[in-house]
Amino acid sequence: MKKAFYAELNCHYIAIKKCCASCQHRFVTDEGFRICRKHRKYVYKTNCCECWKMNSRLNRSGARWGQMKSNDYLKYVSRIRALENQRIEEAEAKGYPLAMLKNETIQKRYKRLYGEIIMDF
Repeated sequence: MKKAFYAELNCHYIAIKKCCASCQHRFVTDEGFRICRKHRKYVYKTNCCECWKMNSRLNRSGARWGQMKSNDYLKYVSRIRALENQRIEEAEAKGYPLAMLKNETIQKRYKRLYGEIIMDF
C-alpha cells in the first residue's frame, strides 16, 4: 500500500512534500543518519510529525527568475551527449583520449544556430 504525502506551497508556489526530508528540524550527522532536532530521534526521510516546518532553502527554491530551458534545447543537448559518448568509446578503443564538450560551449553553439535557449511564457 502506497503512503500518501501531503504538500505545502513554498513562496514560489511550488509544492513541497511534507516529510522529514523537507523539515527545518532535520539534521544529518557525519555518518549520514537523519536526526530530528526537536525530538532528538533518528528519522526516515518519509516520516512526518506535527512539528514539521518547511526547510528555509526549500521555501526559497524555484525556477531562476521564472526561466526554464526550452525542450528543443534539451533535445539538442541530449543528441550531442549521445554522439559524444559514441565517439569517446570509439576513440578509447583505438587508444586516443577524448573529452566531452563544456555546457557553455554547447549553449553558445545552440544560440548561434537557433537563438535563445530559454522558453518563452
